[in-house]
Amino acid sequence: MNEAFPSRSPNSSTSTTPESRIELSRVAALQVLSDLESITGFEEIKNINSLYSNLPKEEYIVRRENPESLIKSLETDSPIGIEFSGNTPYANCVVWNPELDREHGLNTAFLEGQGHLHNIVVVYGFKKPSDLYLEKIAANPSESYGTIDRSHVRAAAGFVPVENIKFVVMRTPISAFPKERMTDDELDKLWEYEERKSGKPGAEFIYRGFMTKE
Repeated sequence: MNEAFPSRSPNSSTSTTPESRIELSRVAALQVLSDLESITGFEEIKNINSLYSNLPKEEYIVRRENPESLIKSLETDSPIGIEFSGNTPYANCVVWNPELDREHGLNTAFLEGQGHLHNIVVVYGFKKPSDLYLEKIAANPSESYGTIDRSHVRAAAGFVPVENIKFVVMRTPISAFPKERMTDDELDKLWEYEERKSGKPGAEFIYRGFMTKE
């Protein structure tokens, strides 16, 4: 990592103004973005739909991970550990095939897993190692909860070698993404978002993808 990440202490997240929290998120976003850009063997894809369409048409496991932990593993070529906090398996990833599923079920990956850094969320997609525990969680009568599709959800445990990781996606609240890194379309989106802030706008995000160079 090029620099230390912003503090994650309770005081830094609960005792500040909304403006200060946005600034913390902006600093964190810039650091995560810079670190991901520096990872050897990955290329940045600004159009996230382009990343999804250019991936090899295979099944991936996609999981949310603490940005600091993921970047450290990528930088040091160290396997990423996945474990349950108790003895009972629970949902912590999704299975996804870009050709068969398109975006169906992929958004759930941003919920299954752990960790964020000042609202910066990172997911990574990887090919299943042969010794990884992977099971489908017993389905409820309905596998959809509101707009959240649970049919792709799985429970996983084990270690993921760095060479199995094929892509990383970073999601940042639009108000926290560094303006100097925005595309023209994203700047227009930000302007529209700020124009309607006096109402009750829904969540708006900017995505950056990183895909392994084949």
